[in-house]
Amino acid sequence: MDMRTRRNRLLIGILLLLCFINLLPQAQSQEMYQGFFWVTDVGYPLSAISATGDLNADHIQLSEIVVAGRGALTLLDGITGLIMCHYNISPTSTFNALAVGNLDTDPANEIGAGSKDGNLLSILKYNPTSHNFTLLWEKQYNVTHIAIADIIGDSLNEVLISDLEGNLTVFFHNGTLCWSTPLNTTIQDFTCLDFSQDNVTDRILVFRDSCITLLNSTGLIEWQVEVTSKPQNGLLGDVLGNQDQELVLKLQNYTLCLAQNGTSLWNSTLYMADYPGLLLYNYTDDSYPEIFLSTSNGTYSLSGTNGTLIHRYLTNSSVTSLVIGNLFGGVTDYLIIGDTQNITYWTLEGSIFMIVPLTGAVLDILLLEMNNNGIPDIATASANGTIYVIGLPWFVDFTWIFVGIAIGSAVIIISIYVAMKTKSPKPKAPSPAFTP
Repeated sequence: MDMRTRRNRLLIGILLLLCFINLLPQAQSQEMYQGFFWVTDVGYPLSAISATGDLNADHIQLSEIVVAGRGALTLLDGITGLIMCHYNISPTSTFNALAVGNLDTDPANEIGAGSKDGNLLSILKYNPTSHNFTLLWEKQYNVTHIAIADIIGDSLNEVLISDLEGNLTVFFHNGTLCWSTPLNTTIQDFTCLDFSQDNVTDRILVFRDSCITLLNSTGLIEWQVEVTSKPQNGLLGDVLGNQDQELVLKLQNYTLCLAQNGTSLWNSTLYMADYPGLLLYNYTDDSYPEIFLSTSNGTYSLSGTNGTLIHRYLTNSSVTSLVIGNLFGGVTDYLIIGDTQNITYWTLEGSIFMIVPLTGAVLDILLLEMNNNGIPDIATASANGTIYVIGLPWFVDFTWIFVGIAIGSAVIIISIYVAMKTKSPKPKAPSPAFTP
């Protein structure tokens, strides 16, 4: 076998090996590995966390994080976790309510925060030039809940608040009053709904201690339902699989399903719940989603057709929040549960495979894209003042690294081969002179 044949076979062998490497699947340990991108302590107890969208004009389109609690509201850089700015109120008061939305025509969102013990509603805008908050307007209301949504269909959002006196109040984006409806007893919470499915809020579901009230977008009462357990949360979804949207209402001791006119469709089995965690998700391949909710000892999934219990995902403490999403870059969705001690990762079949201990009760779990790898990450905060972003590190997807190595190696090898083929031959040594 001559040298040229050996060289050709070596080249072909290397290229085939590089192509084979790229066909190898990712290892299970690579797929399941997650870590902290950053952890930041703001130094005061927290009540709420939200994503703001990109606010700091750093040319990296990743969301910042805003948290609120005792005496302050803080904005953190989504990439590094560094504190960008604070907005301080009296240290004896707490921002207990938080909402984010666009209230003007520029691309950046504004932040609304409410304090029931401080009798305060503050609307803030981050200024990337001064690196600080600007107070747009402020009102004296003991706010129990806040939302930012378009309820009059003018493509501009309004600010909705509830208060301890039982008022549901709506302000235009500039702070002038739109309307207010008195309901006489404290409103614990409310939810903005879109019955017409046109991305405009046309109903508001209001929760009081023993009553659920539906308002239209002008503040008029459409119906009220008395309940025997404290309402905690509500969603709109086609849980019966009949192409209609039903109201799923999570109460402290049971779940209630209502038609849009307030007619009761079913009550679930009993449970105990301290927090309002609730979501709809279809994981049984039926024509309707199942209901997932937080309880005092785990997460329960219920049938959307009649409220019967399907599965329990048991924890050692009360569940404060829950999400379902694809967190590992494959095709499988996972249930993520936050409780008063940990975040736990579950398969939807009921197997727990990861526990992330935190330093306090989980306030909420947000699924956000925080490192531009196409896979959602987790942003969360504990009540003691620590914020976390958790996700797949940059280097976990070795498939694309192998692709890059393969392409680079192939280019180098081919270049060397071409150079060898085109290299000028050595000049022959001159023949010795002939001597007769």
